[in-house]
Amino acid sequence: MFRRISLALALCVLAACSDAASDGAEAARVEETVRGLEAELIEADRRFAASVQRSGLAGWITGFAPSGRMIAGGQSHVGPEGIRRAMLPVFADTSFTISWDPNYAEVAASGDMGYTVGRYEQRSRVDGVTVMNSGTYLTVWRRQDDGSWKVKADIGNPDTAD
Repeated sequence: MFRRISLALALCVLAACSDAASDGAEAARVEETVRGLEAELIEADRRFAASVQRSGLAGWITGFAPSGRMIAGGQSHVGPEGIRRAMLPVFADTSFTISWDPNYAEVAASGDMGYTVGRYEQRSRVDGVTVMNSGTYLTVWRRQDDGSWKVKADIGNPDTAD
């Protein structure tokens, strides 16, 4: 009787260990997938920056999801038309340039949302003098049905003048 109980207990322990090992393997697979998506999101952010370099305002607007939100100047601008209205005067200035580079990304375990953080730099000419502004940004991304990433929300935080 004692041997049967010991054998049954040993089998339960082995089964539990097997489940834990398989849970651990699944967790490792999820982690690997998320890390891959984070690298993909960094690249999506860099492609967005390159699109803006090439196409200006059009590149800016197409980077956002249809219900995307841009927070600038203390206001929230929603959707392509709201974002276009807010950014048209900025991009109309032919001396205006903006560049950025993400240095961190995180993606939810679900794989459908993530965010990037990085540094940006804006330049324009005012009265013949080049004015440069820089800061840190946070962009929230949503993965689209086609697998692409689009901006759901974007906000920049300018550096302070010390």
